[in-house]
Amino acid sequence: MFTIDNLSFRYTRNRVLEEVTVHIPKGSLCALYGPNGSGKSTLLKCCLGLLKEYTGTIAYDGQPMESLDSRERAKLMAYVPQSQTQTFPFTAFEIVLMGRNPYICHYRPTKTDEILADRALDALGVSSLRDRPITELSGGEKQLVTLARALNQDTPLLFLDEPSSALDYSNQLLVWSCMRTLASSGKTVIVTTHDPNHVLWYCSHVAILKRTILDYGDPEEVISEKNLSKLYGPVSTVMKSEGRQVVLPTEYMNHFNRI
Repeated sequence: MFTIDNLSFRYTRNRVLEEVTVHIPKGSLCALYGPNGSGKSTLLKCCLGLLKEYTGTIAYDGQPMESLDSRERAKLMAYVPQSQTQTFPFTAFEIVLMGRNPYICHYRPTKTDEILADRALDALGVSSLRDRPITELSGGEKQLVTLARALNQDTPLLFLDEPSSALDYSNQLLVWSCMRTLASSGKTVIVTTHDPNHVLWYCSHVAILKRTILDYGDPEEVISEKNLSKLYGPVSTVMKSEGRQVVLPTEYMNHFNRI
């Protein structure tokens, strides 16, 4: 169980998170869903220890995150940021191999570490990028390589900040399918997203965040017209098609009904 209890955080005078409480079971693919500026990325950074000036508690299986040193934390959780700047022309393989850093002694990767890096590249379908400098890759390609690095870190917790935002449609589905497979294998995957349909199609849990938790639970119950209206106004319609729930723009549905 990954638990966040009564967590609050502020930047100077601006309170971004207020008494956030959410308990996420092991093996979940849990979405943090909400509008821009709702605190999703800030919450991830608090969980990762990148932001420390919060009140409340964050724990994994009852162990407070504050009690872990950096290497212990790196063996417990991996992170895929929303965007990052690569200054040095490391190859994609070298970037993915860096995911093994928590386990490498004297900064000398073993043959096993290299095999695991190649497997991670293959799992994301980017083996062809293996020897290319990261500085020459597109934004979407960089995102896939960064996700492969997180896979190679092999942690029970995986945090991803809008991992599919820079990807084309095919690679979006690939990344979400990969995250669901990881959750099915027993890892706990926590992801921020703006797409309610990705939440409905892939996630086991969702927390609606707007400074605090507005609702949490099964996506088919939480992603409702009532909750979407609270966030965005009456712009979305939730419907079921062949047993699957889907969110469509209300304007589109009105046009469809007129036809």
